[in-house]
Amino acid sequence: MDKKRILVLQGHPDPAGGHFCHALAAAYAEGAREAAHEVRDIAVTGLNLPLVKSAAEWSAPPPDAVLRRQQDIAWAEHLVILYPLWLGLMPAILHAFRRAFRPPEVTLLTAATAREGLKLTEEHRPDVVVLDLNLPDRSG
Repeated sequence: MDKKRILVLQGHPDPAGGHFCHALAAAYAEGAREAAHEVRDIAVTGLNLPLVKSAAEWSAPPPDAVLRRQQDIAWAEHLVILYPLWLGLMPAILHAFRRAFRPPEVTLLTAATAREGLKLTEEHRPDVVVLDLNLPDRSG
């Protein structure tokens, strides 16, 4: 088996830990390390996410902390994102992370329904598709 560079992104908003997402992230990282993979971790709650208030701020170069995490994401060959679903949505802090830490060369498309997702897939031909098994208009 080839050694992979794996980034485990813990998206649970509770910094205290003790939730299923925390245990799953720890077990995944431990198993990957035992299999001789290189593993890095990001806990979203430990980050000071910038609050972007204007188009100018969105276009400005990111702060160093954001740049380091973008580099971690670009470094990874395998990305594991763990978070609880709350009313079918990701926690707000993970949504903010997704917006702030997207590497510049990555385009992230989202859809709320299977129909929207299929249309985006046809239009953009993405490299990766992540889906929920229980979408409002169709099962995954």
